[in-house]
Amino acid sequence: MSRQPERDREVLPDREAAELLARASEMDARRAAGSEVEDLRAAAAEAGISASSFDTALAQMRVERSVLPVMPAPRNSAVRKWFFAVALTMAVAGGMLLLRTAAPPPSSSAPADAIVEERIPVRCISATQAAELIRPILTLASNRIIVSPAGNTLTVNATRLQLEQVKAQLAQQEQTAQGCAK
Repeated sequence: MSRQPERDREVLPDREAAELLARASEMDARRAAGSEVEDLRAAAAEAGISASSFDTALAQMRVERSVLPVMPAPRNSAVRKWFFAVALTMAVAGGMLLLRTAAPPPSSSAPADAIVEERIPVRCISATQAAELIRPILTLASNRIIVSPAGNTLTVNATRLQLEQVKAQLAQQEQTAQGCAK
């Protein structure tokens, strides 16, 4: 531990000294706080909590933690109009790019490894939670998950095999969800 003798001789008023010690204590507490997921998983198993319930709770917590705050709209009308124009331009350009790159070629049947788009209704968990649950299945760079604004539908771009796995995972989750009207 390096010390700076001249600075250490400085006399702090009682209020600043207490504030310094409180701040240092909080920093130590934050460093020591927390548990590894592996340890929590073992503790949950010892407490009789199923692995699937633990994984679902962990996925939900991660989704909630990753939600970004909503930014307030700019108050200046000129700025607002400029912002809207930029957003609209980006949306149109993005839509055109998606149509060019994601649209399958016209054919009567897509090959098994072709990316197809399917809308999947979600009943027992939110669409955001469902998206987090199925994300590990969708490993291709061309896979996409779009959550509907209403939060009850996922639009998934995946291969047919991936879509079968996604539907099976969601069906299993809906069977185990508590309080879900079948």
